[in-house]
Amino acid sequence: MDLSERTASTTRHPWELARAGFLLDVLDDAGVLRQARAILDVGSGDAWFATQLLSRCAAEVTCWDLHFDDDDLLRLRTRARLTPVRTAPPGPFDVALMLDVIEHVDDDDAFVDDVLSRVQPGARVLVSVPAWPRLFSSHDRSLQHRRRYTPAGCRAVLRRAGLRIDRSGGFFHTLLLPRALAVVVEGLRAPAAGAGIGSWRHGPLLTQGIAAAFGLEQRLSRAAADAGVDVPGLSFFALCTREPR
Repeated sequence: MDLSERTASTTRHPWELARAGFLLDVLDDAGVLRQARAILDVGSGDAWFATQLLSRCAAEVTCWDLHFDDDDLLRLRTRARLTPVRTAPPGPFDVALMLDVIEHVDDDDAFVDDVLSRVQPGARVLVSVPAWPRLFSSHDRSLQHRRRYTPAGCRAVLRRAGLRIDRSGGFFHTLLLPRALAVVVEGLRAPAAGAGIGSWRHGPLLTQGIAAAFGLEQRLSRAAADAGVDVPGLSFFALCTREPR
């Protein structure tokens, strides 16, 4: 969860549960979690994803977020194998995660280059971004997104940085139409105040049910990525390898 969306609620949004499950499965399918020793989680927000990662691998995880406050640092330092930092860690790391991060920076090329300077050759790099520029809306502005990406646009950023893209594709396919309709409605009237994922207040039965439905859809997402077929989704991911320079 982005720190800007954090509330007192301890209930995770089904989107967040499904996103974590999907991205962890991508890493697991590729053998990354079995091999990882030092993982850099860039822009880790409240570090919930990192805690899920710790439950599925034996690696040390460094959570780097410029917006950690002192309480965040104290809380996260109590977790075994997790190190929170506000300033850039030197590395080297053998895995880097940039999950819904590069859309927040003005110069995404320079940002990705900076992250890659902290990983070793052959390191695996997982990136996810919000997809389709035409879907840019007040929701994106509230999260301080600079842009959304086409699949080709995201792949171009990663290749310019010297990454080999091993597997990529869209996910959250069924959310495309609702978001497109919301953007159309927003164009016709003033946008309503948006509620972030931290505002989710529904019970575990509904939460897990929606997350499970997303999980079924994401089997298609992974199969399409394996086949090299681009199925449009509200989000896009790429699992890459840093090639020697």
